[in-house]
Amino acid sequence: MSTIQMSPSFLSLPPDIRIIIYAYALRWPRLSAAFWLTSLAQSADLHDHPSLSPLCTIPRTAVRTGTSSLLLVCHQITSEALAELYRSVLTVGQTPPYCIPSARDYDISEFICESLLRRARRVELNINTDLCPDADLSPGGDTKFWRSWSYVLQSLVVEMWIAEGNCLDRLVVRVGGALGAGIMVDERNTNNRYRSRVLMLLKHGICALRPVVIVEGVNGEVEKYLTEEWSMRESNTGILERPRSF
Repeated sequence: MSTIQMSPSFLSLPPDIRIIIYAYALRWPRLSAAFWLTSLAQSADLHDHPSLSPLCTIPRTAVRTGTSSLLLVCHQITSEALAELYRSVLTVGQTPPYCIPSARDYDISEFICESLLRRARRVELNINTDLCPDADLSPGGDTKFWRSWSYVLQSLVVEMWIAEGNCLDRLVVRVGGALGAGIMVDERNTNNRYRSRVLMLLKHGICALRPVVIVEGVNGEVEKYLTEEWSMRESNTGILERPRSF
């Protein structure tokens, strides 16, 4: 009488082999690609509406996200795969696109949910690392290059990791542009509105998340400012308040 041979189960593999498979099969989203696709979809949606249409009548383009099928198999595989994902490096090197109907940037939590962001253990923030100081200090550079980063730092660092909790083991912060070159900005100058805000948010984040934070690519007075003891400066609005508009 013939016998039926059952195929070996995935869970019968040694844990070390499963971890290697998880590392290949499940990775953090490529944020640059996700941001580009959302911008492309928004352009297509806006093309379908008359150019003079009020923004309030134009639907907001939804962010298209998905769940890996690996996380839908069973509870044990989901738990093991997510643990491996959290140990991998999440790189944030760009900012979400600007949402025209909402008149503000998309939030990074629309591309990676807040629960995953709070459980990430190794994160790299590459803030304008390809930006040269001359281009940064050109007219309009403050708004063009730093406005969106101030929003990302407010949302990710302050409102998620500091206010709600985090699992960070290592946070690498790299800064380019004028700040990376060590050019300290005058916060009283309106042309440095967003540069100074990014500096303040980084300062607060570095002090609140010590000792897991490593600052790279920053020189001079800016490095000294970011690494010295934090002292909260009082202001009428407060730096921890979400900006109402950008």
